[in-house]
Amino acid sequence: MVAINFEQITSSTTVLLRQCIISLITVISIIIFSCCTIKVKQKEERSEIYTIDVEAAVENKVDVPISEIATEVSYVSLETNKNSLIGKIQNVEITRSYIFVCERKGLYQFTHEGKFIKQIGRVGRGPSEYSSIIHFAVNEDANTIIVQSDNAFIWYDINGRHVKTDRKFKCSTALKFYSPTRLACNRFSDIENPTCLTIWDSNLVPLYNFKSHNPPKKKKLKMSSGPLYVYEDNLYYKEKYNDTLYCVRDSLMIPHVIYNEKNLLLDKDFDLHPGSIKKQFAKVKNKLVNGPIVESNMYVFTSYLSGMFLKPEDLSHTRILFNKSDNKTMALAKAEFVNDIDGGFDFWPSGTFKNGILYRYILPYELKAHVASEAFKNSSPRYPEKKEALQKLANSLSENDNPVLMLVRLRE
Repeated sequence: MVAINFEQITSSTTVLLRQCIISLITVISIIIFSCCTIKVKQKEERSEIYTIDVEAAVENKVDVPISEIATEVSYVSLETNKNSLIGKIQNVEITRSYIFVCERKGLYQFTHEGKFIKQIGRVGRGPSEYSSIIHFAVNEDANTIIVQSDNAFIWYDINGRHVKTDRKFKCSTALKFYSPTRLACNRFSDIENPTCLTIWDSNLVPLYNFKSHNPPKKKKLKMSSGPLYVYEDNLYYKEKYNDTLYCVRDSLMIPHVIYNEKNLLLDKDFDLHPGSIKKQFAKVKNKLVNGPIVESNMYVFTSYLSGMFLKPEDLSHTRILFNKSDNKTMALAKAEFVNDIDGGFDFWPSGTFKNGILYRYILPYELKAHVASEAFKNSSPRYPEKKEALQKLANSLSENDNPVLMLVRLRE
């Protein structure tokens, strides 16, 4: 007869049971962790969706002082010399270390203090030269500047050295780096050419193409495809005829803001028929056309062109401020924030730098005229010493000097 050791069997069973329990707990933990990770990822992809009621806001426009959104206004004079004479500005971009100012015939690099560094490239017919500049994009982290000319894309490093030139035609109406390896290009779209947004790598190899949600039916109607901007290293895009502002992540378009604006927008198939242009423009004088959007931690700044116009002096805007913290929407009565800090120029942002600082540019002759006006002389801003400093700055400028950047630091 074989003797059975029950104590040994009991000990072995306990060990086996303990191992099974540990394995089960491990599997359950992995499943729970995976589910949590998926939920977090889904939450990140969904993000919070805001609603901006433009139609309600424009019914009750209000004056909004700069001090309601900002704590400080400052100015940077861009150095003027024979190598940095800037004509009509097309775009300004402020990076971590530099200020870049673009006009059709040149791209100029300055320090944050406004000291001129160099011109990036130059007009000419050589491999490193451009006939004119349509757009440019800068990625300081990737040591890359891309200039789009009318017949080429030209790469430079951040110090202005020519890297390469690509003369293959690639149409775009804007260029935006939003990572060292991702470049966004939006473009004209219509029913036959529905692509409105393309994501390239840094060599302009297409990664993703996005089709318009609602393209115009008339091929001959050509309007830019809509606002495109970068906020916290994410890309945001809105078509002119679609009510949704999207956050673009890889191949996904994730809704970020829904605009109630449909009854105010210009018809996507509006076209100019033979006859009086003035009469046709008069029919849409109260209609809005999407303009640039700027975003910060607390605010979304949305601009519209009001109607169609023949002359620059007829240009007018409708501007909308949305507060993300309390979901409040306001339409600005003067289309700009009233400068109650130093009595200087009223303000609407052209762009944002380091998230908490907004900027626009002012031409010296405009600044000098404003400081000489009775409105400025009779103004009573919150900080009289800043008013005096602005007057000194204006008096130190020549009317032909380079522009002055107006910087506005937002409240936290």
